[in-house]
This record gives sequence, structure tokens and C-alpha cells, in this order.
Amino acid sequence: MSRKYSIEALERYRVLAAYLILKFGDEYGFVLERVESDLERARQDDPQAKALKVMDELQRKRDDAKPVLRNLPCRSDRRD
Repeated sequence: MSRKYSIEALERYRVLAAYLILKFGDEYGFVLERVESDLERARQDDPQAKALKVMDELQRKRDDAKPVLRNLPCRSDRRD
């Protein structure tokens, strides 16, 4: 696809390509491959998609760190 399509449009085309394969046969598999390739490229080029990916990574790092912090002893836990 030489034109730039929005991520939303490519996701709709992806569903259509899957329908083509199921309805008319495996010979339409190349359509799905092409749309998925363009969709991945569009996600890599989209600033909002990149920003969401960064925020998701940050959230995962925070979620992974929380259990460790909960297990650390605090001053009130000491028995002197």
C-alpha cells in the first residue's frame, strides 16, 4: 500500500482480509500479510503509538517493582 492509512483503517482492513481468507480461501493470505506488515509499520511511525508504548513499559516496570517494595522491612517492623 503506497498510501498512508490510519492505524484504525488498517485494523479494519485486517479484519476484512481475514474474512476474505475464511470466505474465499487461502489464496488471499497475501492480503492479510500485507495489511499486517503495513499496520506494524504504521504503529512504528505513529508518535501516539510510540508514546503509548513508552507509558505501557513504564507502568509494567512500576508494577514489577511494587511487590519488591512491599516486602522490604520498615522501621515500625523492628523489635528492639
